[in-house]
Amino acid sequence: MRSLKIPFILSLILSMFAFSGVSAFAESENLNSIDMGNNGFSEDCNIHDFISEADEKQAQINEDGSKTIKITDSKTLEEIESTRGKKYPDKKLREIEIKLFPEAEIQDHGDLVTPQALASVKQTGLRDACGANLLRKSTGTGTFSMSISESVTTQVSGGLGVNIKVINASLGTSISSTVTVTDSTSYTAPKGEIGVIEAYPSLKILDYDAYYAGVKTGSGNVTYAVGVCWNKYY
Repeated sequence: MRSLKIPFILSLILSMFAFSGVSAFAESENLNSIDMGNNGFSEDCNIHDFISEADEKQAQINEDGSKTIKITDSKTLEEIESTRGKKYPDKKLREIEIKLFPEAEIQDHGDLVTPQALASVKQTGLRDACGANLLRKSTGTGTFSMSISESVTTQVSGGLGVNIKVINASLGTSISSTVTVTDSTSYTAPKGEIGVIEAYPSLKILDYDAYYAGVKTGSGNVTYAVGVCWNKYY
């Protein structure tokens, strides 16, 4: 009798499975932010895909262990704007500065599963992306600066019974449910121009296959903040 109940219960829970999106708590108004889907990033225009070898070689390692990568090539920036849509009619994207905070290196833990747990995951991939949820925006003339300290909620999507605790237990990771993004930057707009600085979260996306009682129930990912993507215009 017990063996007959397990498949029924499993199918019942599967029918209740749901999906939710990344959310971020912004202090300033989210003006003209680009809707890039429930995960807060776009597969069609992932800023990290535009980082060249030259950009990587010129990346700066800061005293706190963080890493700064800048995209300044005008043709690359034009391609990014063309792909995701021009945001300001009278301004161009002039620079993207990506700040990645130091974190424990996440290895491929594809074979590490907790056998005692009913729900578990196996890692299938690890990606970087710049989020679409605007954290904060500032405008100014000449040289001006902007600071942020915002909370970004980690999003888990896909897999029966999968949550952050299950992911951490299965993969040996230490992903938090909320990440506070704190950073500052500056920009110099040419004389007579009004500059704009926008802050978006830099995200890490860990893809996985999900299992329940040893049966694969689907695939999903966990998306969490690891830094800031600064967009600078004039």
